[in-house]
Amino acid sequence: MAADDPLVLSKAHSDEIARILRDLAEKTGASLALLVRQDGKALGSHGAAEGLDLDKAAALIAGIVANAGELAQLLGEAQFMVWYDRPEGRRISSALVDEDTILALFHGAQSEPSAVAEGVTRFGAMIARILAAARRSVEVQRQQDTTDDRTVPDIDDSTRKQLDTIFGD
Repeated sequence: MAADDPLVLSKAHSDEIARILRDLAEKTGASLALLVRQDGKALGSHGAAEGLDLDKAAALIAGIVANAGELAQLLGEAQFMVWYDRPEGRRISSALVDEDTILALFHGAQSEPSAVAEGVTRFGAMIARILAAARRSVEVQRQQDTTDDRTVPDIDDSTRKQLDTIFGD
């Protein structure tokens, strides 16, 4: 599914992602867990970062991860994590969840880097499974819609005769 394709999350998928983001933030001590598509749109979040515009943050994170991904490819790395570290201890850690989704954590110096990395990996895999299920659901619906569009409705004899009269035999 390309980044410009709609990703429709059912309420169950959305609720499960919200629970995972909450658990991830709690287990890592992050003030904010943010799930972002590579096109810069936020898919979900838990927590808050004071004065932060989530839409702008999502777009900037997507750009940073895209650039880091290009660098990782040049270095021959398949997986990577991007860390933004401020001297006063504020940090942003982000990594790819799947080919189209980024998981970012906003956390402070109290968060252990190894716990953050492990959390992003473990909880990111859970989110990836949910997103894959949502994408399969969209694809199944798309196939059903395509099949339904090609179905010719049954018509009765009088309608058939009227059509034959209009269009000829």
